[in-house]
Amino acid sequence: MAEAHARAEEIWPYRQSIGIIREIMGGRMYPTTIAGLERAMRVLAK
Repeated sequence: MAEAHARAEEIWPYRQSIGIIREIMGGRMYPTTIAGLERAMRVLAK
């Protein structure tokens, strides 16, 4: 399952709707995986 999420993050640049959300969020998007949540928490902790 984690592999599917990792691959999903790779296609983000090719999806227009995701690109719009990513622009709104200032590029601060993380996948809904344990690794993605850990990355997000590290950014929030700064």
